[in-house]
Amino acid sequence: METVNRKRSAVWNHFMENGPKKAKCSYCSSELSVSGGNVGNLNRHLKTKHPTIKLVEDRQQPIGSADPEPNIHPDASVETKDERKFTPRATFSSQLSIKNYTQSTKPLPPRRAEQIDEQLIKMFAKGHYPFRMVEDVEFKKLISLLNPQYALPTRKTISESILQKLYNKCMEKVKSEVKEEGQAFCLTTDGWTSINNDNFIALTVHYKLFCKKNGHLSKELFYSYY
Repeated sequence: METVNRKRSAVWNHFMENGPKKAKCSYCSSELSVSGGNVGNLNRHLKTKHPTIKLVEDRQQPIGSADPEPNIHPDASVETKDERKFTPRATFSSQLSIKNYTQSTKPLPPRRAEQIDEQLIKMFAKGHYPFRMVEDVEFKKLISLLNPQYALPTRKTISESILQKLYNKCMEKVKSEVKEEGQAFCLTTDGWTSINNDNFIALTVHYKLFCKKNGHLSKELFYSYY
């Protein structure tokens, strides 16, 4: 892959190289092909799957480049050192500090953004909040005040990508826990019908874990819906 193309494109802030012609998305772990240094597939993936992610181009001036020399007319008068007057370009209040500039333009590291996404999903699940909350104007303002660098995911991204990823993560954790430390199990079932007349059976697995540190038994619940 061409190093020049990678340095020029801000899209690589959201992907990792996974081989000579592969790139892995930092948000949904999707693998995309990259041939000849062309990052068009990566840009399209972000726009369709993660439309809330903003690209920030690196517009820093290359080191060693100098400002062009001023074009001075031969007949123009030149002020002496003593005749020059200092004119401030901007007042202190109007200048943007490095900290504020970084917070307003630099995107969050992928790992930090993933942690916030997971906590957002947990809030929806435990509080029974609708996903459309991410489209609420006042909620967006609140998130922007708390962390201007964080971009809220869309309802589609939450339901099709983040939720499924967190579900798989929790499922693997419970499977490992039950397999390694589970001792006694009890199954209960419950049937119910949704407002759309869809029939469901809820299977609840009750199991006990033996805590090696203090010798006490603990109880955990795991719910699975079919």
